[in-house]
Amino acid sequence: MAGPARSVLLLDTVLETDPRGQWIRLDRDSADDDGLVQKIAEFKSLDYPAGVEAARWLREDAYDNDGLTKTRVLVSEERVEGFIATCFGTVELTHGGIRRLTVPRHLRRRQAPAFVVCWVAKNRESEIPGAQLMLTAVALARDAKRNSGLVALALDPHDEDVARMWRESPWHFQKCRERGDGRPTRHYIPI
Repeated sequence: MAGPARSVLLLDTVLETDPRGQWIRLDRDSADDDGLVQKIAEFKSLDYPAGVEAARWLREDAYDNDGLTKTRVLVSEERVEGFIATCFGTVELTHGGIRRLTVPRHLRRRQAPAFVVCWVAKNRESEIPGAQLMLTAVALARDAKRNSGLVALALDPHDEDVARMWRESPWHFQKCRERGDGRPTRHYIPI
């Protein structure tokens, strides 16, 4: 009983009051916090290609990217437990996607507005499941949907192994239309 109730609680929890630490949005003000900067410098994600790249991005690019993405780090007394970086974008829908999402069929619209998770990664030493970080991103997407015209939560998998993980249970992300540039296909779920 505690597991499902906790998941529901996390979806409705204001980020700043998360019981596992404090969510901090990286911006110019947080760049002056030497303790936070040090914890970010020490962040090490799981040891696989997407995790290594996510950790590099957090350490080297997150502050410079503010404005294009919004990065939030979950900070405990010991470390950065994990982070998510998000922005707005679009999904390029297949015929099945148009039926699955709340896109009026008569519009014949292939592109739909989306809340995009650019990065989600946990610290390799953290006991917090990565799924809990993604649930926080889902909560942010649902909040954004209430204030904007969004129909999907999207992400760009780092590679095919990561894409397969997101297509499996419990997430069941769907593929968007194939890109013509060789990058991995964007994936989405309705919000």
